[in-house]
Amino acid sequence: MSVVKFFAFILLSLSANTWAWSGMIREGGVSGGGGNVINPQMPTSTVDPEEAEHIVKASAVYTQIFFAHAKAQFANGEASSEILPVYKKLFSGPRDLDTVLQNVRPHVRESGPCYDYNMQPVDASVAGSLPNRFCVSAFALSRKVQADQIPVQAAALMAHEYTEIMGLDEDEAVMIQKQALQDLQIVNLPPLSVHDCGDSN
Repeated sequence: MSVVKFFAFILLSLSANTWAWSGMIREGGVSGGGGNVINPQMPTSTVDPEEAEHIVKASAVYTQIFFAHAKAQFANGEASSEILPVYKKLFSGPRDLDTVLQNVRPHVRESGPCYDYNMQPVDASVAGSLPNRFCVSAFALSRKVQADQIPVQAAALMAHEYTEIMGLDEDEAVMIQKQALQDLQIVNLPPLSVHDCGDSN
């Protein structure tokens, strides 16, 4: 193998590894108590972070709609065999999800990312948050997600963090996040009221 071919092979391998790592990040889950959006549609123009903050706060109602839909599917035996074990932990475990949803709220950051337990920047995290809060970065979503997709991506990301708070692991949280993205695209969602979203800080 010539020197040129050897270096070309090394560069190709490094490019493949970089792509693979990027794919892992897009899958939503990271170790250390954090989460990222999944396969976002990159914005053609970024949303103002303050506007994104209001959208993310209002999107919490979509997270509640997803969990209500998921709970009904579980109760009616309509959940898929893949997601069923996760739903069983969520809805039949020792902690009551409705109580958690009532008492734990997102702390939405307008500037900068959230950080996981390893101090790595992420889009959302249960690490280092205020009592009964978890972090969601409106700034990160405004830079990564098309404006009309922020509500669904934010709601799914919040579902991920609530799942971790319920004691489930990262893989299970990513499964819930993916299920939320799928379900929220097909259920009838009420119009989002960004001016009547309450204070989540």
